[in-house]
Amino acid sequence: MSITMLLGRVVLPLASLALGGLLLMEASGIGSLKALNPASLTGSFPGEAQPSADTKAASAVVGDHRTIIAEGRVVAYPGAQIVIGAETAGTVNRVAVFEKSPVRRGDVVVEFRNLEVKAQVAEASARLAEADAECGRAELEERRVATLVSRQATSTQEYERAHFNMLALRGRRDAMKAVMERLAAQEAKCRVVSPIDGVVTARFVQPGETVAIAAPLITVLDLKRLRVEAEIDDYDIDHCRVGSPVKIRVESYPGRTWRGEVEEIADVLTGRRIRPEDPGRPTDTRVLPVRIVFREPNPLRFGLRVEVEIDGGPEPKSATRPAVGLKSL
Repeated sequence: MSITMLLGRVVLPLASLALGGLLLMEASGIGSLKALNPASLTGSFPGEAQPSADTKAASAVVGDHRTIIAEGRVVAYPGAQIVIGAETAGTVNRVAVFEKSPVRRGDVVVEFRNLEVKAQVAEASARLAEADAECGRAELEERRVATLVSRQATSTQEYERAHFNMLALRGRRDAMKAVMERLAAQEAKCRVVSPIDGVVTARFVQPGETVAIAAPLITVLDLKRLRVEAEIDDYDIDHCRVGSPVKIRVESYPGRTWRGEVEEIADVLTGRRIRPEDPGRPTDTRVLPVRIVFREPNPLRFGLRVEVEIDGGPEPKSATRPAVGLKSL
């Protein structure tokens, strides 16, 4: 028998059988490793990257209580943060505050140049004084003619003429008063005041700048009216209730927690806003906004991202999941 025939009929078939046996043994070995290693149920192997904390479940059962873990952010109550805008277009003459400046309600924060308005007010004031004088003279003339009519020294037509002249001058005087009020309101718009007590957190203009109507000027924040707005996943909605105790923690304060309480739960689910760009989470996830009030003083600042741990109450026995064993596989 030649060497070629020997290779084709004996050696190659034996090599194929040996290679198939090795592959079969390797496959059975991997399967046994999966069966013995519960971590393999998640599809991870030694050396493979484990899922991060952000992709883990947002709720857990500790003892007989369910705990909801969610991300949140320190926000202000409605009306506690005000962006003060310009009610009139013009040039900024003075900015009375800086960032971190405390302000009280009614304090002037920005002033506009109002030379033209002041001139109009002076002109209107002079015309109002003139109208007052003419109205007073017409009233005296009316009384004089009325006396003459009572003595039958003049006709009633003269009295009527004096009376209607007096009414016309009164109307002119009232019109000038309305002009004065309009100019006073326009002059008041040149002095922008703070509508609330708080601290200036942003200053958008400088003296000498020309701004348009509704342009932002100053942002004022009441630091005493802050709370946390968290986002919980939709499958934890039934375990979150108003009044549930909350633990608040921040990465920048390791080992410290602050007590809170669920104050308000939204009625509508929304898209994720705290970390919408997180690649570890689906972009179409719907979350429920939950507002949490602080129950103790804290150093947390506006806009800070926090982690909240909401006590979801006792876990129903029927909802307890059995442990996954090897027999269930």
